[in-house]
Amino acid sequence: MEHNVSVETIKRHKRSSLGRLATMTELLRHHVPELGDGAQMFCLMSLLSAGAASAYAPPPPSLLAAYKDEPALGALHMELRDALRASFTSTLLGALSRANRASASQRLICGDQHQSPRAVKTATEPFP
Repeated sequence: MEHNVSVETIKRHKRSSLGRLATMTELLRHHVPELGDGAQMFCLMSLLSAGAASAYAPPPPSLLAAYKDEPALGALHMELRDALRASFTSTLLGALSRANRASASQRLICGDQHQSPRAVKTATEPFP
């Protein structure tokens, strides 16, 4: 966020961002209910990752020249789509794992032994 922005502009931006995050979270909860409370954190981390990664796409000419001169420097370079897929997948698997652990703890406390087969299937399916 810029440093020379009025308080009212910041408040308007934050309200708008929170509204979009709430919409995204509800959509995700609808399609991946196994995430439970982890849906909001997944959405937030996805937005942050996308914003950070987009700053490097496309790479500036000087970076491409450095990779050309010294290919070892580009060992971890990824295209934006691949970087976002890896980030979202890792974040989703972590969120599902935390949700499953929380659910398992709750089942132990409540005595419910039901395991959702969708949670297991979703965690192992690749992102489209």
